[in-house]
Amino acid sequence: MRLLILTHQAMPRHLGGTEWLADRFARDAMGAGHEVRLLTHVSAGAKRSAWGLRRSCPDGIEMLELHSNAAFADDPARAEFDDPFAARGMEVLLQDFPAQAAVAFHGMKLSASVMQVLQMAGIPLIVVLTDFWFVCPNHSLLRWDDALCRGPLHALDCVRCVHRTHRFFDGLWQNLPEAEMWEDLRSRRRAGTLGPATLLELTALEDRPGFLMNVLNRAHAVVALTLFARDLMLERGVAPEKLRLLPHGPAMPEPQPHAQAAGSIPVILMVGPVSRLKGAHVIVAALKRIPGLSVEVHCFGNVPQNAFGESMREAAVADPRFQLKGLFPHEKFPELLANATALAAPALWYENGPLAVKSALTAGVPVLASSIGCFPELLEDGRHGLLIAPGDPIAWAEALKRAAAGTLPRQPKPQRPPEHWSREILNLIPPMAHD
Repeated sequence: MRLLILTHQAMPRHLGGTEWLADRFARDAMGAGHEVRLLTHVSAGAKRSAWGLRRSCPDGIEMLELHSNAAFADDPARAEFDDPFAARGMEVLLQDFPAQAAVAFHGMKLSASVMQVLQMAGIPLIVVLTDFWFVCPNHSLLRWDDALCRGPLHALDCVRCVHRTHRFFDGLWQNLPEAEMWEDLRSRRRAGTLGPATLLELTALEDRPGFLMNVLNRAHAVVALTLFARDLMLERGVAPEKLRLLPHGPAMPEPQPHAQAAGSIPVILMVGPVSRLKGAHVIVAALKRIPGLSVEVHCFGNVPQNAFGESMREAAVADPRFQLKGLFPHEKFPELLANATALAAPALWYENGPLAVKSALTAGVPVLASSIGCFPELLEDGRHGLLIAPGDPIAWAEALKRAAAGTLPRQPKPQRPPEHWSREILNLIPPMAHD
């Protein structure tokens, strides 16, 4: 079978849960004898002569990179989810590689228009919901004011959020309280005094939910990785007969035995981008409340070149217990877990089955996790670790004290092997596509 895999970004340029999952699935599909191509996106500048498809073959996977940038499209707010340039790229790709089936791991950056092209060509499409982009333009369901969201009630709900992320809806109304900003935009629209760019942006936000739900409901199957994500997507309009709950496995081979030496300083492991979404600042605030505690927080991941990243670098200088470790080779992850007292996931957003947490559970490493989203279904409080109020430095300080005292439970929770998940996804593809 000729199988096309879609993902917003891919290894080796990027390393995250979605990227690892798409890479692993591609290799498992190739191992099962399928001919695989992987389509991903690479951000380009404003010069359109540099846009287009380029071939590469990193570590044995045939890859097509679509170089473009929706920010420089004629209608940037619509191109965020419905990009005509990406659609044309998919049409060109299918002429060269007439796929018999496709599996999409993320819609962001490529946009859902590439999925529309596949559906119009009659190619069965499996959509894997690795985060919440189909509901939220910022993909996180975390509002501009750090409040959790289950999706917009109306288009204006997203105005301030997309302004912070994409700079849409720039104007003096951004200085108003949110409700007054909404009323100002409504009244300007009724009066016909909205500028053309703002009118395009508002129209795009109004059209986005219906466009994306239509794409999902025309897919052959939509895969949710967690119960939380499944229930949310049912709320937002995905047809129940389309949804499949298929939790994925850990991002590691067999766990290594716990190797932390007796009497050594307890190590709390954090893995993933050092971002506000992931809650690194919550751990910093918790450490400030327990200045005498002998513990180290080893924070592995990219530190952004922005104000938040700079604040984390300053925190690491101010408190040597908070250590920014950068990236690490994937094969070293079992060793990191073996030497960890616990793994911390102080997320402020609804994580969606993070691979680091599943790997820690497999290895029997206690998990300290925010008590939101999928975490209550992944681990039992007091058995596999602790569920802690998100963003509460007092509660997180108490959890760190328990970890340092060695009183956390260390009960493994086996996960399904990743190759089993790949096989289940392949089994969703209708038999006619294999002919």
